[in-house]
Amino acid sequence: MKKFILFLALSVTCANLHSQTDVQYKILEDNPMRACNFAMGIDVAQLDFGVKNIDGMAFSAGVWGFADYKHLFGADYILRYGYFTFGKTFGDKINNKAHRQIELGGYLNFKTGLHNKTNKVNLSVDRSTVDGKEVETTTYVMVPSTQYIAVGVRAGFMNYGGCLSYDGPEEVFDSPEILNYNVAGLYAGIFKEKTKSVLISTDKYGKRGVSLHTRVYLDAIIAPISKVSYMNVDYKASMKTTPVGARLGMAWYPVLTRKETRGDFKARRFLFQTEVGYRPYDGLFFTGTMSFPISKHISRLSDGSDKPTQTKETE
Repeated sequence: MKKFILFLALSVTCANLHSQTDVQYKILEDNPMRACNFAMGIDVAQLDFGVKNIDGMAFSAGVWGFADYKHLFGADYILRYGYFTFGKTFGDKINNKAHRQIELGGYLNFKTGLHNKTNKVNLSVDRSTVDGKEVETTTYVMVPSTQYIAVGVRAGFMNYGGCLSYDGPEEVFDSPEILNYNVAGLYAGIFKEKTKSVLISTDKYGKRGVSLHTRVYLDAIIAPISKVSYMNVDYKASMKTTPVGARLGMAWYPVLTRKETRGDFKARRFLFQTEVGYRPYDGLFFTGTMSFPISKHISRLSDGSDKPTQTKETE
């Protein structure tokens, strides 16, 4: 038994084996400030799932993203429409409403700056088979370079709705199992984002680089229900739910435009967003999406810091 546990532990370790190698390199570019100041994600199958609202589960299409002004403040937006909403697809297709989500807001940076960090640059990924197990070995180098870090506040308007599973006591009112609802309210919270963009030239692996822009945010949600109905019958007065919630989210944005993305950089080709939290009337919820990107460096929104930096010699 002990041998089996030891073998299992070694197998797990080997499957994720990483190694840092001695490599001579020079930094060709270290400029996290040149990250795109406009990004739009085109959703094809964004998932929205509420634990208490199974009928409201949906796959949606739409757009989302941000526009940044000189690293001072910016705008966030989300526009989505559910082409597959569980309660509509498998229920009353005519009278039940599709899922929808609209968010329009902004953010304000109150603490920004460049920080000396050690960024990981992957050099190669090798796969081999050992005792019938596939082993992946990543060779990398830790490069002393910079990260741009911003901390700020954000707030905005939100409107969402669609199908709502009714699980209240039947004696409260005579209603169908699936209602239509609409919620209008506000969100407000804090965020922290990091950006890095490093390109190096090595003696053994040629040019390699890494670029990444991430944002983590925590919001409070205040969203009183504005309408609960079915076939023009109003059931709002019978809904007794606290209109307060919260969410924790993370987004991955592109640093480079599609034209700038090249084999040297291990740049993300997609935008990602995920959220988890408690939403009024949906209860615990989870969302996730992988989106096709439109990313730009818009000169009118730039403070000039996105210009390429000079090459630095490093070993």
